[in-house]
Parts: sequence; structure tokens; C-alpha cells
Amino acid sequence: MDNKINISRQELNNLALGKRLIGSGSEGDVYILNNKTVLKKFNEIINPEDYDCDDLLKYSDVENDSYYFAKKAFIIDGVIKAYTMDRCNGYNLTKINPLTIRFDDLLNAYHMFLKDTELVSNMHIKGFDMMFNFMYDGKKFGAIDTIHYYTSDEDEKNIYESNISIFNNELALLLIDGKFNYFIKQDHELDELYNMIINSKVIDISQFIDLFNKKLSEYCDKKIVYLDDAKSLIRYGKQSYPNIPIYSLLKRK
Repeated sequence: MDNKINISRQELNNLALGKRLIGSGSEGDVYILNNKTVLKKFNEIINPEDYDCDDLLKYSDVENDSYYFAKKAFIIDGVIKAYTMDRCNGYNLTKINPLTIRFDDLLNAYHMFLKDTELVSNMHIKGFDMMFNFMYDGKKFGAIDTIHYYTSDEDEKNIYESNISIFNNELALLLIDGKFNYFIKQDHELDELYNMIINSKVIDISQFIDLFNKKLSEYCDKKIVYLDDAKSLIRYGKQSYPNIPIYSLLKRK
């Protein structure tokens, strides 16, 4: 099936009519079409003529579970006005209550995301405008708003390090920033690893997450399953990461 669809303005409006709006940004609005697909309509502020159809759809055939690329483009009078992509469940990391994060689930999800990051990096796909565009549902991570990703002629290792370090940085800030900074600074090993992550020096942060969990459990003298189990150690302070915790992840026994 052709993934470039010519459509009238009315037909496009009807496509989004009655659909739930789940997000808005500088480029447009995102609607849920069904359980598997979302539609992003460009707003009138941007110039859609700046978007080339082939460029927007260049990764539409890339099969993976973590990076959500444009699948179909809707065109009005030769100009792209909207596109669809697979639906990414969960919440933006900036909106998650970090205390509801379960350590075991976090590590499993992280390893799946690492695998897919390696896959797209080996295809020379380099992220752009990645920060604040990651989702998490308690089971898996997703990278959204990928239309500005591009094909790089850099070495695959360099692409991978760039792609994953941005994600590592945001994840570490979500867990620590403004909450557990004091606890981290009291432990040389944790503090060193944390600063390496923030400065993009660590490729796989599983070691940090495991060690953080271990140190919290030892200090609290109990197994820390959810970050909330260590809330007594929180010392709220100034945040550098814009976390507005309005969503809680479902607890699983």
C-alpha cells in the first residue's frame, strides 16, 4: 500500500474529528486514531513545504520496538499536512512520578531499548532533538518525534554513543535530580558514575542503576523494589531536569 496519500483538507479534518488529542507541540497536534496508530497534524505556524515526503518517510520500513518512525504521509495540493506513526504507550519521562518506577522493570526496559538503539545506530540513523521525547509505560521505553532523525556517515560506534548517551542522561536525571542528589554525593562510587552519565561518559548505565538500588537497599535495610520504598532518603532541592510528576506507573507485584 502506498504510504503517500493525497487527501482533501476536509478529509483530513474528518480523519481527526472526534479523536482524542494526546499531545501538542511546536509543530502540531497528535491524535489517537486507534489502538495502534496516532496522527500528527502540522499546525499553520510552520511551513510544511520545508518537509520533503521521501525524507519524512525514509525510516518507515525500519522494524524495531523502541523508535517510532513516520509510516504514512497525508498530502494536500502537493504539501505534507500530516503523518501517522505507530502508537507509543505510556507517558513522557518528564511527566512520570519517578517514585513509582520499579527497578526490575526499569532494567528490563532499558536493555530492550539498548538493543534497538544499537540496531538503528548500525543503520547509521542518528537522533536529533531527542531530549524530552522519550516515553515509558513501566514495561518499555519509546523514542517519539523522530521526523528530524537523519542518516549520518559517522562511525556506527559514534552514532550509538551519541544516541544512547542522550537517553542515559535524561533517565539518570529523572531518577536522581532534585531528589537523591544528596544521597548520591555521600557515596564516591555512585557520585562518580552519576557524573560520568551526566557528562555522556557511560554507554550502559545498568551498572549505575544496579548499584543505586543496592546502596539504597543497604542503607534502608530492606529490599528497595520501587523508588518510593526509599522516599525517606529524599532531600528535595533545585531541579535541573523539568520533571512534572503527574502520572504514576501501575504497580505490579
